[in-house]
Amino acid sequence: MSKNEKRYDTDVTQIAFITNRKTLVAACDYLQAPDLDGDPDKCPASLHARYSRIKINVTDFDKEPSVFLSYNLEPSEIRLLYQKICMLNMTDRDFEWGTTKDFSSFGSNRMEMIKVTRQPKRNDQKVNYPWTIAITAGTSAGGKFQPEKSVKKFLSDDEIQKFFGDILAYISVWEITLGAPFIRNTIEPYKARRRKEQKARAKAKRQSGGNSYPPEAPDFEEFEDEPL
Repeated sequence: MSKNEKRYDTDVTQIAFITNRKTLVAACDYLQAPDLDGDPDKCPASLHARYSRIKINVTDFDKEPSVFLSYNLEPSEIRLLYQKICMLNMTDRDFEWGTTKDFSSFGSNRMEMIKVTRQPKRNDQKVNYPWTIAITAGTSAGGKFQPEKSVKKFLSDDEIQKFFGDILAYISVWEITLGAPFIRNTIEPYKARRRKEQKARAKAKRQSGGNSYPPEAPDFEEFEDEPL
């Protein structure tokens, strides 16, 4: 173990990691339960709060000093990537996916970028580590991204599928654990109140004579089914 490698402190929220003597990639739980008061930027019945994320950490121990960068991905982005990874691992296709965060709305010129790429062949030769997770941090100058630090981790087909598979399994358990009480205590009572209010409005409308339809649907079990 190198001197720099010892400086990495394991996060108690760490879900999955892959490491060697030079680099490490890890995923940590930064998920947040939904806001019961509602969020205008999320569906009211979403199982995740507005800033519910999985933090991807990549560390390069081979540099002096070691470089550590992180990027927050939404649970839906984790699902999307895992599905693509599973499909692509059965092919020889290249792949590139990335997203950028601009913090100008928070009064900062800081920018972050993550890229997940796959290049199964180099110089017509199959490679053992076709996948790359790369994170770059920098600033925005004149509307252009100016990189300052970058770090990357090379992964095999099996490694990246296991890595994102473990994250997705954790998210699923988290959603069941936090989602069940949310649905039971918040969504279902709301639906019950809505049904009650709908029935009350329909009853008031019938009593006021504003509805020409019969008050109740006929019970078809009372009719005899006779052949014509």
